[in-house]
Amino acid sequence: MIPVFFPLRQPSAVSSAWRTGACLAATLLVAGCSVLPGGGSGPSAAASSQIAELGPIPTAPGVPPPDTPAEAWQMQFAQALHDHQASKVFEGIPQNPLYAIIVLEIELDAKGTLRNVRNMRSPPHGAKERDAAIASVRAGGPYPPPPRQLLKNGVAKFTETWLFNNDRRFRLRSLAAPQSPE
Repeated sequence: MIPVFFPLRQPSAVSSAWRTGACLAATLLVAGCSVLPGGGSGPSAAASSQIAELGPIPTAPGVPPPDTPAEAWQMQFAQALHDHQASKVFEGIPQNPLYAIIVLEIELDAKGTLRNVRNMRSPPHGAKERDAAIASVRAGGPYPPPPRQLLKNGVAKFTETWLFNNDRRFRLRSLAAPQSPE
């Protein structure tokens, strides 16, 4: 007996449009649920004083200021890495599309010393960029000590995202302006 294969059903335009609309509605619903603590439109007074204790936070044009001490410290971490790797960092607005986006998980001890770094996400074509991102963390530093509230068992664990452009230079997402539309 000869097996009979039926062609796969192609998705109709109606089901595709419905799916897109449902995704958009879900996204808007979730976005509408995000409310800042205290109902305000910025960091609370307590968070502002904790951010001020961290010292000056450098921001590029278009980069919003941090809302929490954790965000402020992560921006300081990113600036320390950028300062140490200045020749490998691009300036300005990230291109669209980016060549590669690499996400690393980083562990620092209470003094800001690197304990571990590992790849969380990288594209198949971005092996060199993944290795460059990991090397930039290992070569960077000293890093600012993390705030106590980020420490668990003496270690701060967080993720950071490397945005690589076509000339293989990067900028950390914490210090990047919004991407250009084209």
